[in-house]
Amino acid sequence: MRIALTIYDGRIAPVFESAQRLLVIDVPAARGSRHEVSLAGLTGIDRVRHVGETGADELVCGGITGSVRHLLEARGIRVRPWVALDVETALRMVTERSRTPMKIIVSATEAGPDARVEPRFGRAP
Repeated sequence: MRIALTIYDGRIAPVFESAQRLLVIDVPAARGSRHEVSLAGLTGIDRVRHVGETGADELVCGGITGSVRHLLEARGIRVRPWVALDVETALRMVTERSRTPMKIIVSATEAGPDARVEPRFGRAP
């Protein structure tokens, strides 16, 4: 399985449509088979096409518009949106729970302004 993760400064990029880089990892050989792909300057369908050309089976990202998500899914790419974690934690969560449809959400508004926010995990609708 090949997983693509949008990345920014060691974390999952907050919005797919503005992410500049994609980390592509072959699983289970995650340690030895990583490479980065540039998304800079790509928009819309070109961005979707580029992700498809990586051979990715799954995309892990932050926010993503519904139309772009549907285009990726139409290409057979499973989309795991709303992830707000560092890259290594997100990768571990995805690989450990790869058979379960999961949605990873971090919500500071629920915890309050001074609270330390931890990721919540729940079944996707």
